[in-house]
Amino acid sequence: MSFELIVTLGPSIMDIERLRRIAAKADCLFRINGAHAAEMTSVRDTIAFVRRALPDAKILIDLPGNKIRVARLQQPVPLVSGRTFRMRHDQFNYPDFHRHLRPGQTVLANDSLFRFEVARLEHAQIEFLSHSDGELVNNKGFHLHGEDLNLPFLFDKDRELIAVALQERIHALGLSFIRTAADVEVAQALAPAGRIRLIGKVETLAAVKNLDSILDRLESLLIDRGDLSAESGMLLLPRLQGVILAAACARRKKVFLATQFLRHMTDNPVPLIAEAIDLHNTLQLGVSGLQLSEETAIGRYPEECVEFVMRMLDLARAATPA
Repeated sequence: MSFELIVTLGPSIMDIERLRRIAAKADCLFRINGAHAAEMTSVRDTIAFVRRALPDAKILIDLPGNKIRVARLQQPVPLVSGRTFRMRHDQFNYPDFHRHLRPGQTVLANDSLFRFEVARLEHAQIEFLSHSDGELVNNKGFHLHGEDLNLPFLFDKDRELIAVALQERIHALGLSFIRTAADVEVAQALAPAGRIRLIGKVETLAAVKNLDSILDRLESLLIDRGDLSAESGMLLLPRLQGVILAAACARRKKVFLATQFLRHMTDNPVPLIAEAIDLHNTLQLGVSGLQLSEETAIGRYPEECVEFVMRMLDLARAATPA
């Protein structure tokens, strides 16, 4: 079975020779994270740079989707557990976010690493009580735990990125935060599958519930374990991953997995033992590929991460009964 490695582009690998070395190690799908693209010109510049290094490179534009994200912060917001902090309504990419909030609700942020409580709603600000320590920065996602905000499937930025993808003849689009088959149809109306490969991202409980009808309309799925865990909770996530994988494989659909496979290698030359075991076990399940995110975008050891995945793939295949 063919295997593609989704390699997220970022400062760590935006070097022509490094891109070429990485491409020599794996069948790569180079990912542009649309959530971090400030302007469409920067997206086009990134595409042009990758093609200078690798004229035949396969490029994926990952749509940001209708995820609530932090925006327009002038500096990081310090988080201290037990203390409150405030954010203005216009410091989110969806300024009406506050209309969906009420005091006492739990909000998760940054792939569930941060947990907040809505303390107070004011005229132009939201006051949160932090239950986490750290720093909150731009583009980090906010998730209202257990709530469906009934947002439109595509925001304006998604539509702009789809237009760029078609104009630039990009290989694939990642459809973020699919909830129903109708969402897939919205994307297909703008980006017909015959012109561009569509990869539906399963990262909501609604998508899991509607998985069969979504699979009717797509040939490729990606399980985003970070955002899915924000809805499901960590204890339920392993079972959901298994359910989605089994359903996709039974219908001979391509299925990718994403989030934190080698996160320790963002700053260290080797993974954690738990990461190595998880990677090996995942590769034995017959997945079509994996996604590396911060590991290659901002990590100190992007080439080592790619090489580790591919060496582990060889071992996993050797250990899998024919």
